[in-house]
Amino acid sequence: VPSRVIFTAALINIALSAFFGLSCHWGLAGVAISYIICSLFMVGIFSPYYACKVAELSLRKYWVESLIKPSFPALIFVGIDLILVTFIDLNSKANLSLWIAIMIPISIGLYYICAYFFSLNLTEKNLIKDIRALFLIKNRKSEGASASHELIQ
Repeated sequence: VPSRVIFTAALINIALSAFFGLSCHWGLAGVAISYIICSLFMVGIFSPYYACKVAELSLRKYWVESLIKPSFPALIFVGIDLILVTFIDLNSKANLSLWIAIMIPISIGLYYICAYFFSLNLTEKNLIKDIRALFLIKNRKSEGASASHELIQ
């Protein structure tokens, strides 16, 4: 089944490329648009559908877990940033520099915090805790080694 769908998508891509590129006079941009349309169909619609069908998973649950939940924090902070941009004149270099230096890192940090609470399941959260603990142990060992090295000297 996948090979037939890929072959059909390739034929549609050729037809759309000819239509957008030649008939609509969009040239290379039309070819790129037809490629994007076919790729979005394959990656965004067919592959998840087929994978869920083969694995006997719920397509609805797949979309919620892989697209909607991870996108939620991003949409919140994009919305907040867009609202804040309306109050700041980004035409001046000082305001633009301030925005880049302060607001973008704050937004990214808050995004990751929200993603941790909204998007990650318990297994992923425990994995992050284990990695964090591993780094803390390494830092303590390296601090202890440097302290003992100072005592020797």
